[in-house]
Amino acid sequence: MNAQASPVLSPLRLTRTTLTLTLLTLTLLSSAAMANTSKGAALFKAGQYAQALTELTGPAHSGDRAAQSYLGQMYENGYGVKQDYVQAASWYQKAATAGSTDGMNDLGQLYGYGQGVPYDSGKAVFWFRKAADAGSTAGIINLGTQYELGSGVPEDHKLAVSLYLKAARAGDTEGMFRLGLAYGDGMGVPQDYQKALSWHKQGAAAGNSKCMAQIAQMYTRAKGVQQDLAQADVWWRKAADAGNAAAMGKLGQAYAQGQGVKQDSAQAAAWFLKGAQAGSKDSMEELIKLYTSGQGVPKDPAKAKYWQDKAGNN
Repeated sequence: MNAQASPVLSPLRLTRTTLTLTLLTLTLLSSAAMANTSKGAALFKAGQYAQALTELTGPAHSGDRAAQSYLGQMYENGYGVKQDYVQAASWYQKAATAGSTDGMNDLGQLYGYGQGVPYDSGKAVFWFRKAADAGSTAGIINLGTQYELGSGVPEDHKLAVSLYLKAARAGDTEGMFRLGLAYGDGMGVPQDYQKALSWHKQGAAAGNSKCMAQIAQMYTRAKGVQQDLAQADVWWRKAADAGNAAAMGKLGQAYAQGQGVKQDSAQAAAWFLKGAQAGSKDSMEELIKLYTSGQGVPKDPAKAKYWQDKAGNN
């Protein structure tokens, strides 16, 4: 019996098989990178930065723009790594060049502050505009801010407001907040407290704590509404519960002075402490007074010194 001939792949067949195997390998690698990036993103959001760094580094070096953007944030803020603005700018540049609107916005911010790169308001505008053109509402708002301030572009308040409106209509609560401020101040639009209140209420309903705080301010200062300190307290509390540090300090002041609520030094101290822990310098300064005088808290020079040092570094 003649030995059966071994099958031989034709050059075309070989090429197709090789291409198929290559594509399969790339698909598997890409899927693994995406899985690592997703896991890394979840760890980042949970504050587990060391583990996030492990998951994100590989995909970032392989060109994953989302992973690159996360690494930029870690280096910018010192999350799990030593703070390094140059490294942050490098990762944001990679992410932005690959099409990440987060990378574009963050890179623009670094150019705007001169962190990790030379200060260049023109380049900040360039990257904000790129992000805006790609549909990023954050990019639209950042670009509006440049026009509001006249930074890197001629000052144009009407154009700034039109950009904030575009972002707000797309559902961005920061855009709603900016519009509320514009109507309240009469910047680029006729001053109109009712429209200001309307935009802040829309933002507040969507969870924006800065909008809640602005409503509280309007009730405190009788802007577009009758002065109502009790109603102001309701909105300060909503903003504080949503994590707004400034609102925590305002509640502390309300309890300290008995404005809209019954005067309560202990409650005042508790809210000032929350505000200070959330980063409010005003609350830190109030705590220094309380720990020095012993009002609402036991007198404690050591704690007064601690918050004095924190306020000095804030």
